[in-house]
Amino acid sequence: MTLDLRLWATRAAPDAGFASAWEARLARLPMANYSMRLDYLRWEAEQGRHARLVLADEGERRAALVLREDGGELHCGWPWRWQSALEQPDPRFLPGLSPADAAWLFLQAHACAGDLRLRAFLPAATHAGLAGFRAGATICQAIDREDAELLAAMGASKRRHYRRALGEGFEVRAAGAVEEFAAFRQLERCAMRLREDDGPVKDDPPAPGHGYREWELPWMQLIVALKDGEVVAGVGDGVIPGGMVEGRAAAVSVEMRRLGVMALLSHAEARWLRDRGHRWFNHGGDTMFKREVAGTLGRRLEMFCWLGGGARWSGLNRAEALLRRARPRVAGWVRAVGRRFDRRAR
Repeated sequence: MTLDLRLWATRAAPDAGFASAWEARLARLPMANYSMRLDYLRWEAEQGRHARLVLADEGERRAALVLREDGGELHCGWPWRWQSALEQPDPRFLPGLSPADAAWLFLQAHACAGDLRLRAFLPAATHAGLAGFRAGATICQAIDREDAELLAAMGASKRRHYRRALGEGFEVRAAGAVEEFAAFRQLERCAMRLREDDGPVKDDPPAPGHGYREWELPWMQLIVALKDGEVVAGVGDGVIPGGMVEGRAAAVSVEMRRLGVMALLSHAEARWLRDRGHRWFNHGGDTMFKREVAGTLGRRLEMFCWLGGGARWSGLNRAEALLRRARPRVAGWVRAVGRRFDRRAR
């Protein structure tokens, strides 16, 4: 079989043929997400964050990959989100990759990395002989279901929260005003105690697409819950037509969390996405709340970091993989020793 690799680095103007081929390829990748959109990647390049886009074809395999420049390395994806995907003709596909497909995607990324060090995050474990480690996990939820099934799939506690919130008079809608974006950012800061680079939320809004106005960008959406006209909770996603939706942000005031608004908002989010033609939602991590909201419609995917790049990185890659694999075992040993000492102290 002949391998065909086509590449565009965003530091240069794209060939018109490549841009058209990339858009056509994404339309056939049900696991593609917003971080592979051409308009997103062009926006990132304008902000000085560059990448290499790769179209790879070999036999029946046809894929798209994004290799981001990051601190002198190339990164393909994150520990909770991938940036590579294969064409999938079966509309009933389940998120994930077979070991063989994951290895093939990694080889294409490795071939395009040149002398740079490579980190490829894929929902499949590395093969023996390749350096890598478990990087994280995420929950993917099927959302192409009727309203009643989406609700019935939730964990029992989240169904109770949903029913409680129904009687509290919340209004749920897609955010569109700058004031709503600013209110959501304030919720994020209060809930997570974040220190943002764009400074405190002020009356004078940032430029379009920047700071809390990121939700104006075409690949972003923000759904908010209001009570008495005030934004009290919100969930934000990254979207791509027909592809995988990515959960990006969520925040709620302490008072409203007790009223179950996040369960109500999550159910509305799933319905809103489904009505726009999406089948799968990546929650962007694995937490108790995400598992309970997805419930029986959730699918847990472990994410692994595959290490590669130029030959000069092989020793460092092996060393890092060994250290990362040993760290959970060491942490477990430390906890076990601590429990023994604690029992003796009692």
